Amino acid sequence: MSENVALSLLFAGVGGVFILLSIPLILKKIPPNYFYGVRTRRTLSDENLWYVVNHHFGISFLIGGVCIFVAASVLAAAGSTLDPAIFALILIVVMIGSLAFAILRCRKTCKLL
Repeated sequence: MSENVALSLLFAGVGGVFILLSIPLILKKIPPNYFYGVRTRRTLSDENLWYVVNHHFGISFLIGGVCIFVAASVLAAAGSTLDPAIFALILIVVMIGSLAFAILRCRKTCKLL
């Protein structure tokens, strides 16, 4: 197995984990807690706010997971000639960008509520 295929599988797995972690948040199945979800003083003190903020974060996290998964799949199909360092850098940038998108969108939601 080439390094690029291994990197693609790793990052596709990361995208899959993001997707799986986002689903309970989107469905509002996770009650306020100190381990999983957007944990701020405001969200922990107001159950309704907890569910709204985590629902929006879950949607953003799902979008990020799909982006990571798709990027890993596309690069696996088309990037066999890329240097593994460049290949990994592209996937890391997509992953960090996806996380930044989710966090910034969540902060915006928190400020609006």
